Amino acid sequence: MISKRFKTTVLLFALFIATNSFSQWKEIQHEKHLKIEISRDQCPDYRDRIQNVYFFRFTNTSLQKRKFSWNLAIYRKNVCQNCDQIDSDEHFYEIILNPGESVEGKCSSDLYLHQHLYLFDTYEKYVKGMDMTPLSDFQFININTEVLP
Repeated sequence: MISKRFKTTVLLFALFIATNSFSQWKEIQHEKHLKIEISRDQCPDYRDRIQNVYFFRFTNTSLQKRKFSWNLAIYRKNVCQNCDQIDSDEHFYEIILNPGESVEGKCSSDLYLHQHLYLFDTYEKYVKGMDMTPLSDFQFININTEVLP
């Protein structure tokens, strides 16, 4: 059975895509003292091709320093693209945040060093050899939190 929280997250993500919102943060999930927000923007890649990117902002809403970890399932055409390897290191992310601290993705030259802060959608214009299928959904799964000293 699909949880109410999951249905709400999917509905908010679908609404976010449908409105084609750019550069405004919207809360999509709040679980285990981790608030997750999303924003969509356009950024040049290293070859100056414009790409559509979803950025995440993570906020520790607790009063303790915490380590948060999760896996990210990615869907295109409503088919999970990475569910067969979701437990691999490639789809596992973790961050350490102080009480009330936030960290967010943004367009920058070192974007690729912060893979936990963004999710590639599509290129603005067709790039030969690239799949132009946009994201249809994604899910933060296996969210865990650990209080740190």
